[in-house]
Amino acid sequence: MLSKILLDKLRVSAWLVAGMVLAFLIIETHPDLLDRLLWSLALLALGTWLGYWIDRTLFPYARPGDLYRAANRLAAGNVHVPEGGRWMRREASLAALRRAAVVIVVLFLLSLGV
Repeated sequence: MLSKILLDKLRVSAWLVAGMVLAFLIIETHPDLLDRLLWSLALLALGTWLGYWIDRTLFPYARPGDLYRAANRLAAGNVHVPEGGRWMRREASLAALRRAAVVIVVLFLLSLGV
């Protein structure tokens, strides 16, 4: 149970790892760009993580993965709601687009220095 919670919290940490690997490669080739590179990568990593968690906090009951699973359950088993699966998939798609928009806005604001 604890490992599942820990993995859930570290879900987007791959961006941080990728940023650190790229930073190391650029540091080795152009050490004079270190300060600017690290600042930019830190903002991108922080913005991605922050945008994701802002969306999860603001919309705890409208997570795209949960909505897609509900759509599959509706489409597979409930005969009384034939259009329910299609409607729920549309809602899940909108939730995924909403999450992407939140992340983009946070990245944009951080790049402006807000």
